[in-house]
Amino acid sequence: MADGDADTARVAVGDLVELHSLQNVQGLNGRQGRVVSLLKDTGRCGVKLLRTAEMKSVKLTNLRRIEESLLNAPMPAAFMQSTPGTPVFKVLLRFLPAEALLALSCCQADLPDEVRSAAEVWQQLLKDNFGGDYATAQRRFPSAATPSRAFVLLARLQRSMRRVELSRGDLAEAGE
Repeated sequence: MADGDADTARVAVGDLVELHSLQNVQGLNGRQGRVVSLLKDTGRCGVKLLRTAEMKSVKLTNLRRIEESLLNAPMPAAFMQSTPGTPVFKVLLRFLPAEALLALSCCQADLPDEVRSAAEVWQQLLKDNFGGDYATAQRRFPSAATPSRAFVLLARLQRSMRRVELSRGDLAEAGE
């Protein structure tokens, strides 16, 4: 089996992968995405980056397959009880998806305050999920006193907008 064949065997369409060892776009190292296509003749595959609609063509040697069953394993209770309030916890918050942060903000007595006050994490989520920053969100929702509140309000608006369906025409015609 040639080296290219071994690389191709490591990933399949639909796999969750992490980008690594990229030289020209080092800012993408550590980012995760889903494999959407395999191009065996070029040794590359198409990867849709998570949290964005951005597509990248990446060499198979620059991908590491992520075992998804490990991602869904529960956190040990002792770890979750000892970590809040530490610098490690603030770093961990940066790697959690928005759904997990929202769930944590409804948990134990002191945990919600710590999660909601992680402004830099929520600001990054605002950028990644809605393409704007906290100041922009506040113009839309002046009552959003924190980035976490702005995120919640924008997520609700996004869910509501998904329910709106136009079958024909444009918005100007819809009002008539």
